[in-house]
Amino acid sequence: MKEVEFEDISIEHANELMEIFNYYAVNTFAAYPEKSLPNEFLNKIIELSKGYPAYTIVFQKKNCRFLFAKSL
Repeated sequence: MKEVEFEDISIEHANELMEIFNYYAVNTFAAYPEKSLPNEFLNKIIELSKGYPAYTIVFQKKNCRFLFAKSL
């Protein structure tokens, strides 16, 4: 069994991925909004990354990171 897996981002990951996203939005100066966003915002991330890599990293059956690329 693999300990780390990459899965395509989907709306099924919304709860965990938006929890990660919102942590950085609220607690850092990273390039994110300054407030928490609803889980539905993941749809925007999926839309922006369409045609580019967009993955969640799953470790021990928990989404622990995510990454995506988009055009500028």
